[in-house]
Amino acid sequence: MWHYLGALFHISFRQPAFSVRIYRQQASAFSGQVPQAFVKACQELIDSQQIQQGLILGLHRNQGIRLEFSRSIPASVHQVLRNLWQMYS
Repeated sequence: MWHYLGALFHISFRQPAFSVRIYRQQASAFSGQVPQAFVKACQELIDSQQIQQGLILGLHRNQGIRLEFSRSIPASVHQVLRNLWQMYS
């Protein structure tokens, strides 16, 4: 029974505050509330890096939001996206 409670806690804890979907090199807010300025800044980065698809998740962590990225988003732009999030959140 404790195993199931732990799994339930883990699933609810990882529920994203928001997600930004990249499809055919276009960024859009997919779920939750995300500042449009952040989505627009993501779009500019996507254009410059020619990222075709991916997902950016904003996960609740302690007293803030932590970004996680799908594998299709190059690791080289993760920190840039985190910096953009800090600017526009």
